[in-house]
Amino acid sequence: MVDVVDVRKKRVVVADGPSAMSWKDAEKDIKIDFKIPFEDRPPIEFEEGEVSIETLLFNVTKPVANLRRTDKLLKAGKKCVETAETDLGKYAPQDEPYAFMFDEVAVPSGFFAKGDYVVSSTYSDAGAGDAVLLETKLKIKVVKKRK
Repeated sequence: MVDVVDVRKKRVVVADGPSAMSWKDAEKDIKIDFKIPFEDRPPIEFEEGEVSIETLLFNVTKPVANLRRTDKLLKAGKKCVETAETDLGKYAPQDEPYAFMFDEVAVPSGFFAKGDYVVSSTYSDAGAGDAVLLETKLKIKVVKKRK
């Protein structure tokens, strides 16, 4: 099993097993419970132009030959506007979580960038025939930068 923690500028997503995540923000805490249907979960807001730094913390309970994350970014939940595939490496079980830091990413800005998105992430073991270990979906809303 892979537990996921995303760390973004001023935001932290903490996996509480495969069923729930807590999103901590400088302003408020938001609980994302994957038992609640995806359609009923609120979106996570980012201001346009905000820099996002993501660190993935995860626990491995069995050997993983090549952990891979595949992301699909869907505008309005329908049109795929970006895909990314990242090889995270080889991992053996251990008590302490592993950490993988992604490159800095700027949230798009401009009239056409604002709106609702869905980020669909699949974590798989590419060394085991792409066996899917975990799938997550999050709603993202890009809003006008606050002054």
